[in-house]
Amino acid sequence: PEWAQAAVAGWYPESPHRGGHFAQALAAAHTGDPKADAALLAVAGDTSQPGIARATALDHLAERPQPTQLFTVKRLLKDNDALVRAAALRLLRHADITTQVDQGWPLLDDPVRTVRLEAVSLLAPLMRQRLPEKFHTQLVKGIEEYEVAQGVNAERPEAHLSLGVLAVDLGLPNKAETAYRTALRLDPSFAPVYINLADLYRQLDRDPEGERVLSDGIAALPKEPTLYHVLGLTQVRQKRLDAALKSLQHATELAPEQGRYAYVYALALDKAGDESRAIQVLGELLQREPNHRDAAIALMSIHRERGDLAAARKQLEVIKQHLPEDPQIRAFEQQLSNQSNQ
Repeated sequence: PEWAQAAVAGWYPESPHRGGHFAQALAAAHTGDPKADAALLAVAGDTSQPGIARATALDHLAERPQPTQLFTVKRLLKDNDALVRAAALRLLRHADITTQVDQGWPLLDDPVRTVRLEAVSLLAPLMRQRLPEKFHTQLVKGIEEYEVAQGVNAERPEAHLSLGVLAVDLGLPNKAETAYRTALRLDPSFAPVYINLADLYRQLDRDPEGERVLSDGIAALPKEPTLYHVLGLTQVRQKRLDAALKSLQHATELAPEQGRYAYVYALALDKAGDESRAIQVLGELLQREPNHRDAAIALMSIHRERGDLAAARKQLEVIKQHLPEDPQIRAFEQQLSNQSNQ
């Protein structure tokens, strides 16, 4: 790398392309860097960057939304790049309903169809409420356009998945189930449909049917970790902790890079009374992802509940090095200090 760097510097000593790059912000998001949000916001607002990079930055921000992002989102809803406007709408899903309507409604008339369809996806749940006739008519028109757009790709399972999601938002569970089943018939190896159908059954208090759907998915895709993870959560809700632990463990083993899976598995272990194993799983996770705040707090909480305040304080000092200004870490520090003084 050093030789290559020197060679490029020799060939292009005055290159205007040196300096910061949007890939650095995206990489920070992938690694859980606590400074990633600020870098992602900077990329999203930088009109000199490619639209696809700015939209990707917004999608990363949507994975961990913060109220402070809203000002930037409002501005980007009027951006010249359609990809950025569409991504800003996706981030707007985390805002309150009033903000969604105020900021998202004008984009139902966006000149670019991709943006209009994203606005429909955001606002479709409003159809469950009583809207003034003018707004009801406009939203119905948008929904019809959305359904026609998906129909163009009716041979693809993704189209029926999107129609199923829309039906859920509209409060039409039977229509959603039909769309999901159609997607599975078209492609039994399309994992997201199993997950969405199982989630639909969860909403309908039909978890046993959701478990059967997920089992079918695992039979078709035995190495898909998400199916095991969602199956484990379904089994937890049914108070079948032994079965859930096996499913959650399998998901963690199949995708060790997915910190969320290990975190949930550790919580289930703790709930089952296996604190030692939970501590081990959380410790291994934090070795891979030292910025994983939830895992650090869970580990410190287990130590504290066991009365091992020294171990809790030791972990606290480690996570403070990575997240020194995090309010939840500070709150835990105060709780630990209060407990130590009692």
